[in-house]
Amino acid sequence: VPMGLAKAPAGDLSVTPNPGRFPDGVAVGSPSAPLALTVTNNGFSSIQNVVVGVPGGADEFTQDNTCGSTLAGKSSCTISVTFKPTSSGERTGTIAVSSTASNGLQLIPVSGLGVIPSAALAVGNFPATQVNESSTATATLTNSSTVALKLTPVDPGAQFSIDDGGTCSSS
Repeated sequence: VPMGLAKAPAGDLSVTPNPGRFPDGVAVGSPSAPLALTVTNNGFSSIQNVVVGVPGGADEFTQDNTCGSTLAGKSSCTISVTFKPTSSGERTGTIAVSSTASNGLQLIPVSGLGVIPSAALAVGNFPATQVNESSTATATLTNSSTVALKLTPVDPGAQFSIDDGGTCSSS
């Protein structure tokens, strides 16, 4: 290398947040909203051979990314991690980012809490009712878990109707 000219050093990568944590419990068997991890090339030189993978916890953590195989100097890309727990409790995995970066392989721990939804239904009795008259009984569904319950509409049949009074939703 001629005097006064130096080869630009390879950039180094950082990934944030590190570690990655899903903030809320996720129902077992249901996918979470994506968790965004930002990969940043802190150097001025491009980083080559960028590969993102899930070597640990691949059955519960998956990823999609915008990184491509080259990450230009002083630029970023995003890894979107989704968590779909297979059982309840604390679950862990790893996102790996390999490249030609000067700081080598980046292993980012990811974790989340798998929760089994739990609910209780209490149904009141109908009072004695004359033929062709109507009466009301109250049913209360209580969610005792930390995750939202998915409610599915039901058809109670021709002799009954359901009025949720605007307090229940199916989302």
